[in-house]
Amino acid sequence: MTKNVLFYARYSTDRQHEVSIETQIELGKSFVERQGWKMVEIYSDAAISGTSYQLRPGIQKLIAHVKRERVDVVLCVTVDRLSRDIEHSAKILKELRYRDVELWTVHAGTPLNDLEMALRAALSHELVEQIRYRTREGMKTAVQKGKASTCLAYGYML
Repeated sequence: MTKNVLFYARYSTDRQHEVSIETQIELGKSFVERQGWKMVEIYSDAAISGTSYQLRPGIQKLIAHVKRERVDVVLCVTVDRLSRDIEHSAKILKELRYRDVELWTVHAGTPLNDLEMALRAALSHELVEQIRYRTREGMKTAVQKGKASTCLAYGYML
């Protein structure tokens, strides 16, 4: 049976490159082709953290599409592309489940069950918290040594 698929890609910061989205899309297209499915639409968010939900227009459009039309599968390369927040991951999964939409990842090659989604969301969330902690502590150490904790503001010189 041919399944109608929505694909979602995302990269986190402006320090990354938009080729990341292109790579994700190519992986998604290849996966859909191998499965014999139909790619209906591709949504993406560039340089927006996976911890935000309301600020990502791509994920908002994807969810609106799911609510508007019959879709069989939402596909992303890995779960952390969809979200890095436990609450948002649960919200997205709940909306998909309510509409009988399967969530697949290219990486796993299978639909995600609730337990796997919860575990992966928790791990992604913890990773983000660890990065925040290390960043803050690094900034504190820099300030204690008399160094700037961030880059210079536009137009200012040392």
